[in-house]
Amino acid sequence: MGIKIYNRDILIETTILFALFYLPSYLFQTSIGDPSAFNDALFNIQLWSAYLPQIALILFIIYKNSSKSFSDYGLKKICLENIPAIAITALGLVILVGLLQFILFLIPLSAAAESPFVWDFHNASIIPLILISSLLTGYSEELFFRSYLYTQLEDLELGKVHIIITVNLIFALGHFYEGYAGGLNALILGSYFSIIFLWKRNIHIPAIVHGLYNFAALMISFYGQ
Repeated sequence: MGIKIYNRDILIETTILFALFYLPSYLFQTSIGDPSAFNDALFNIQLWSAYLPQIALILFIIYKNSSKSFSDYGLKKICLENIPAIAITALGLVILVGLLQFILFLIPLSAAAESPFVWDFHNASIIPLILISSLLTGYSEELFFRSYLYTQLEDLELGKVHIIITVNLIFALGHFYEGYAGGLNALILGSYFSIIFLWKRNIHIPAIVHGLYNFAALMISFYGQ
């Protein structure tokens, strides 16, 4: 009986947090997919005002969970010893993205008829803000989906593969404003970040690489114009 109540509490807590952090944007994706939004400094500051409380709340909930330690959630000190793992993860991500782009290139035009979502960043004066926004996005999403949600679902004894699929299907649903290719990309990259998280059980590694990936996408848009 106690285990059932504990499992129920896990599901309630994770559902409430997901609804608080992500449900509105999932339901109204057509209104948030503005390719040029990051050109506005105020938009970036608004992102910070949303992400920082989210990060603080997740950390507080983890802190109050007496049954697990911070390290169980992959919350460890970031140090120079993490650099090789970060570099390996970044290299693997570049290879994976390259393969995905090659596969999409091979798909017949009729099967990929939708217009691809492309970021439109051209405001050089706020590039430092973009780097901060990208890293905060990486940390916020990795902290919730990989650190918190994955670790919570482990207590339900679903198995690693089932948890990875569940977590990243939810993660991918929030990226369909980028089209079907964007959703598929999020599913595959999210699964990759989950595997990296399990490899080192250190949230800083996928979070930093995730943030740098976001930053690189905007910089490619900037220099590609």
